[in-house]
Amino acid sequence: MARTVEDFLSRRTRLLILDARASIEVAPVVAKMMAKELNQNRKWVKVQP
Repeated sequence: MARTVEDFLSRRTRLLILDARASIEVAPVVAKMMAKELNQNRKWVKVQP
């Protein structure tokens, strides 16, 4: 299971490797979705790259 946004974007979907600009755009949305699933708070969302 992915525990960080970077892990999700680079290893699970390969988006970071294939299109870095697109991954930067979607990272905040991914962080919010992951925070909900992982029961994390806003602080966690802000520290994700």
